[in-house]
Amino acid sequence: GPGGPPPGPREGADERVIEAQAFILRDAKGRLRGSFALDDQDQPTLALYDEEEQPRLGLKVEDDGSASVDLLDEAGESGVGLRQTGEGRGLEVLAAGTTRLFIGLDGDSPTVDLYDGRGELRARVALNEDETHLVLLDEAGTERVVLLVGETGETAEVSARGGQNEMMAGLMVSEGDSSLLFTDEEGRPRTSLGTSAAGESVLAMTDAEMQPRLALFCDDRLAAVELIDGAENTRALLGLTEASIAGISLHRADESAVWGKAFDAEGNEVPVDDLAPDETDD
Repeated sequence: GPGGPPPGPREGADERVIEAQAFILRDAKGRLRGSFALDDQDQPTLALYDEEEQPRLGLKVEDDGSASVDLLDEAGESGVGLRQTGEGRGLEVLAAGTTRLFIGLDGDSPTVDLYDGRGELRARVALNEDETHLVLLDEAGTERVVLLVGETGETAEVSARGGQNEMMAGLMVSEGDSSLLFTDEEGRPRTSLGTSAAGESVLAMTDAEMQPRLALFCDDRLAAVELIDGAENTRALLGLTEASIAGISLHRADESAVWGKAFDAEGNEVPVDDLAPDETDD
């Protein structure tokens, strides 16, 4: 049909057919300007040459079905290449024989890759069924910055990573919740700052065992500073409620109050229970 491959010679048809292993094209001065031949591995190639007999355009089909088109520079090195293999297809831009840019499909995923002068991958933008992501890599090929957006756009993430690809800092948004996270050199979360879709804001700090030890909490009912022991029990609380009750309380390991003071907006002492320490459990 229209747009399909050209028909090949029909066996037994009444037409003239020329068969050969190579065709050479020369200009009026005898200079090589083109060739259509089989290479030393019997793979078909087409090459076009400039006036200096340097190859400037090459086409090749390999035995496995891979095909390529190369635009060559003055030194005969590929400068721009169009590739199709079983794994993907794309446009490749090279400098001095080294790939610097690739635009194409990695499998079924659209991809843009940027390479340094050594041919090492330094940046990638890719889209797959689950997410769109941008990755920046260092000279050792380690991911150092990663940006992700989920398929529906409801989730997004930006992370900075250490030399072992461990996340050191991250900014995440998911279904109305947002958080900023910092980790130690072992990748353990140590400090987080977040706001939930319900309007709660929390700054939390953990110890080396990732146990919460300090929390700052705020919503439309209470603003509080909470000190927590290694068993995740509240031991001290400083808070201010929506009713302008301010106070401080100290607690046993079972979180029962040992001592506390609380005052209303006029300076009158009120029961410390009015601080409602259970509001910080989030």
